Amino acid sequence: MAEGPPSIVVTGISGNLGRRLLPMLSGFRVIGVDFRLPETTLPIQFTKMDLGLESSCLEFLQLLRDVRPVAVVHLAFVMDAVRTGVLGHDRMWQINVAGTARVMEAVSEANREWPM
Repeated sequence: MAEGPPSIVVTGISGNLGRRLLPMLSGFRVIGVDFRLPETTLPIQFTKMDLGLESSCLEFLQLLRDVRPVAVVHLAFVMDAVRTGVLGHDRMWQINVAGTARVMEAVSEANREWPM
């Protein structure tokens, strides 16, 4: 059975950078992660996930285990609080800082599990 294209996980797929990157990934199976659905007609497998929540670390690790991507592009951050609807500084910190730490922790754990 022939395998499909390699997979790439993109966090923040619904944001400005994620939407701009998506058309450039036509040779890949894109798994987009965000807390809101992206506005696109391009093929994408979407996973709703809030990286601002502690539980997302295990959820993201399980996604990596299931998908086995060749790359993770981490673009999930809040810059425009009004557009994203994330108005509190604590919530913004949870997404931007703690969310990044959760992604890095999950990627590190997944890399420990997979043989080179």
